[in-house]
Amino acid sequence: MYYSNDANEIYRRIERRDIRRNGNSVGLVMIMFSALSMLLSLGLTYSLLFITNNVETVRELIGNDLIFSNITNAIFSAIIFIFPFCFLMSVMRTKRFVIPMFSKPYTSKFDTTLLCFFGFFVSFAAGIVTSLFSQFFSIFFGVTPYVPSLGTSYSNFGTALVFDLICTCLFPALCEEFAMRGVLLNSLRKFGDIPAIVISALVFGLIHGNFTQLPYTFVMGLGLGFITVRSGSIYPAMIVHFGNNLLATLPKWIPSIDIPLTIFLIITSVIAAFLLSRKGMLNIIQDVPSFFSKGKRIWLLISSPVMIVFIIFELILSLRFFQ
Repeated sequence: MYYSNDANEIYRRIERRDIRRNGNSVGLVMIMFSALSMLLSLGLTYSLLFITNNVETVRELIGNDLIFSNITNAIFSAIIFIFPFCFLMSVMRTKRFVIPMFSKPYTSKFDTTLLCFFGFFVSFAAGIVTSLFSQFFSIFFGVTPYVPSLGTSYSNFGTALVFDLICTCLFPALCEEFAMRGVLLNSLRKFGDIPAIVISALVFGLIHGNFTQLPYTFVMGLGLGFITVRSGSIYPAMIVHFGNNLLATLPKWIPSIDIPLTIFLIITSVIAAFLLSRKGMLNIIQDVPSFFSKGKRIWLLISSPVMIVFIIFELILSLRFFQ
């Protein structure tokens, strides 16, 4: 359809305004997410202080007790990932785009399995990127970013293992994928799959709040977003997320499983990436009609004023985790 130059400029401005508005909505919800997380943490600390009236007891529970810290983190994750993102879905009116992602994948079972193993391929690539990132800060700035850990003390091995697997592996996979790939990615897909994948991956990286996990979770977010879009379902991303957390958690309890499991996943993930490439399933995802390039749409979303505030806020928080 032909439009005059004036009409093109009007539609261009409307699209720019729509992208900015949605970027601001995402930024606002993410600020709510961060504020809610901090309030819950402070509320827990002061509640325990009020109950026990003993600072050392509170430090022991929050900082050292593995089961207690796992349970509280799981509860907090459920709260901060469900309520703000349901609000985002309401604000952006994207329920009709989000709900279909909770149906079974439209890819075949074999292709879905390949996509899941490809997720581990991305995970290993993300690990390499993270290692280089940490080395950069260590060499040029003399500091090393680190990942904060949960408590390590427990009274019963079996109970602690079960809680660690449920609260560290399963709950984050369900809650984070619901929020990041289920709601956020699909709420932005009207601006194209690539911008939606990139922005959801960036937010996924930032919310982890430290520089070590930022490059890792960003790259993983790209892979999980790709898997979600390619399969048409959130479940493969949940499976990969759970498996990735399991790969990081299980060796702490069963050290002998680390090397064999890693070798197995490296081999299978490389084979999966090769097969997906041969089948043409790693091709660039189709775009939507727009007056702006994919890169420009990504920039418009990132540079929305409220989104900028969120990014700066999360980067400042990340400075805590340098040693």
